[in-house]
Amino acid sequence: MLLTGFRSAGKSSCRCLAPVEGCRGFGSNRSRIPSLFPLAYRNLSAHGVKDPLVNTFGWVYRSTQSEIQRIFTRMSDVLVSFHRAGIQTILLKGAALILLHYKDPGLRPMVDFDILVPAGKAAAAIKVLTELGWTSTVTSSKAFPKSGRSPDWAGLQK
Repeated sequence: MLLTGFRSAGKSSCRCLAPVEGCRGFGSNRSRIPSLFPLAYRNLSAHGVKDPLVNTFGWVYRSTQSEIQRIFTRMSDVLVSFHRAGIQTILLKGAALILLHYKDPGLRPMVDFDILVPAGKAAAAIKVLTELGWTSTVTSSKAFPKSGRSPDWAGLQK
């Protein structure tokens, strides 16, 4: 019912806010922030729905927008450096969805970004990331699995 209300976002959507009343006061723990809140804010506020919970959704939307802009700044540094090094890239998952589908960084919460590089360029990509100050438990492209998920990298906070 809640999801239906967020999709339709008409005035009748106010009925759908009751089930999320218990979500108030989630504080700064992002793992508890439902990813639908930013979308709900945009849809409900566009229809003039006035409810204190919509204000909470708005806070999540603005926080998400700010965080995504910070992540995209860091991501662009990596992408530009890969491009300069001749490494082709493909954005995956959240970053690609934000740019191609949502077109609004406040609507899609994410905490990291995923970039696919050709397997033959893994060593060059590791070198570029290391030069940019990123760290990982992996220091050689030989440690990457033949298939599946690659290791995580942690970037320096800017």
